[in-house]
Amino acid sequence: KREALLQNSKTLGAAIAAALKSPMVASASAKVKSIAFESATEATVTYDVLVGGTPMMPNATGKAVFEDNTWLVSQETFCGLAALSGAGTIPGC
Repeated sequence: KREALLQNSKTLGAAIAAALKSPMVASASAKVKSIAFESATEATVTYDVLVGGTPMMPNATGKAVFEDNTWLVSQETFCGLAALSGAGTIPGC
């Protein structure tokens, strides 16, 4: 489900699997607070990262990209968050 919302998800399968090994990541979610459209294909998103429903990273920012008529979390944003998981080297990032 989450993979469908990620830019280049087909090439980041190993990265997703590596990040999900962290219990913290597996229980993480995001609550979007605001979106600033930079262009027709890029937006800056401000969000809170929640772990078990508790805000762990309030007011984080990342990028969204518009591809194939869908807004997606950018690969850059995913890789930045995955690096925080403590999973070590993230394949594809």
